[in-house]
Amino acid sequence: MTKEHTQLEWILFNDSVLLQPMFSNKKLFESGDKRVSHKVLKETFTMDEYEDYKVGKIRTKPLVHSFIRQKCLGMEYGEYMELFGQGVEHVEGITYILHALRHHHYKLAVLTNEGEEFAKIKLEHSMLQNYFKKQVSSGNIGILQPEKGFYERALKILDARAEKCMLIDSDIKNLESSKDLGMDYIRFENPEQLEQKLRERSFIEKEGNIKMDYL
Repeated sequence: MTKEHTQLEWILFNDSVLLQPMFSNKKLFESGDKRVSHKVLKETFTMDEYEDYKVGKIRTKPLVHSFIRQKCLGMEYGEYMELFGQGVEHVEGITYILHALRHHHYKLAVLTNEGEEFAKIKLEHSMLQNYFKKQVSSGNIGILQPEKGFYERALKILDARAEKCMLIDSDIKNLESSKDLGMDYIRFENPEQLEQKLRERSFIEKEGNIKMDYL
């Protein structure tokens, strides 16, 4: 690796790079005798209360109970949370990239505009959690991306300097904010493009040179 790469310690992923849009993996979700369409469940994220939830102003249970009442779903909190977990699926092709970066001993972290508990459930159900040392959510720190304050707080949580971090994200506003603090970055388009960019910059090697040990 180059001197530049040996100085880099953290690679930060926005969760939109890692995860498919919620509830997009099937059309009907079931918990016991309850069946709810993906279209209804997606409306969780258009509630007024959800905007407060993303910055930690309300907790998960009040948000979920409000959604259940508004949609007349007649279910318990636990049943909704089971459906929420079913709606998580990681982006195809991202696992190899995470494994390859970890193979080179980079520390990996997830950044997300999400409430703290939803963020944890998404990462857990994605089956990617063991790749990451840290997760930083807007619900925990009370600030949304692309505000610079989000990234400043994230650096403190990671105990890292900006020049030792690289952000991988598809949102140009997020990338600009992190760049202003001194972070490196790659703009994400799809896993194939990201893998190519990482190879061009010698962050990862050819696939045949890395043995996958599934977690």
